[in-house]
Amino acid sequence: MNKTLRAIIRVLALCLLLLMLASCEAGEKECVCDCNCGDEADDDTADDDDGDDDDLDSLVCDAQSAAFSTTITNPYVAFEVGNQWNLEGMEDFQEVRERITVLDQTDTVGSVTARVVESRKWADNELIEISLRYYGQSTDGTVCYFGKDVDEYRYGSVTGHDGSWRAGEDGAASGIFMPGDPEVGMTFEHFNAPGIASESSEITAMDGTYTTPAGSFSQVLTMKSTTLDGGRLDRKFAYDYGMIVEDAKELAE
Repeated sequence: MNKTLRAIIRVLALCLLLLMLASCEAGEKECVCDCNCGDEADDDTADDDDGDDDDLDSLVCDAQSAAFSTTITNPYVAFEVGNQWNLEGMEDFQEVRERITVLDQTDTVGSVTARVVESRKWADNELIEISLRYYGQSTDGTVCYFGKDVDEYRYGSVTGHDGSWRAGEDGAASGIFMPGDPEVGMTFEHFNAPGIASESSEITAMDGTYTTPAGSFSQVLTMKSTTLDGGRLDRKFAYDYGMIVEDAKELAE
C-alpha cells in the first residue's frame, strides 16, 4: 500500500511539473523580452547621459551671451603677449615650418574684442600663408576661437584668402579652442563656418609626457579633431607652455 501511494505521488508530481513547464514556455519569451528591453532602455539612457555630460556647450563662446577677456591665462594655451612657438615637420613630402606669435594687438569680431595670434607658414622655405586668428577667454577659463583672416602666398604675392571666416558672418559660429577645466572624454565644437571649414574636437589623454626637438614635456594634453572634409588633426598641449605638436609638426625651439 505504501509503495503504491508513493508511486501515485511521483506520477502526480511529474504531471504537475509538466504542466508548469508548458505554462512557462507559453509566456517565457514575453517575460524575458520585457526584462531585457527594460535593461536595454536603461543602458541606452545611461549612455545618452554619459554623452551629454562630456559634450561641452559652445554657447560658452557665444558673443551674445558671454563676456570675454583678451588676457588669456589658460595654462594649456599660454597665449601671453609675446609668446612664440616654432613648429617643424614634413607634410606632403615638403619641409613645413610654422611660427605662431601672440601679438600685442586686438581686433573686433562682431561685438567681441579678441586677442590676435599670428601664424606664418612656409613650405620648403617659401612663405605660403599668413593668418591672423582671434581668441578670447570666458570667465570660466575657456579659450574661445572667433575667426581667422587668411592671406595665401605664392612667389611673394597674395593669391587668395581661402579658409577665412569670422563668427557672426555668413552663418559662421565661434567655438571652444580649449576648455577651462579640461578632462579626458570632453568633446566640443572647435568652430563652424558653413561652406568654408569646421572642426570638432575631443580630449583623449592628459598628464602624459612627450619629447620634441625642443625638449621633453610633462602634463601633456592630447586633442584629436575632425575637419569638415573628414580629415583628422592631432594636437598636443603642454601645461604652462602651449601647443607642442600639430599633426606632423613638432616644437623645434
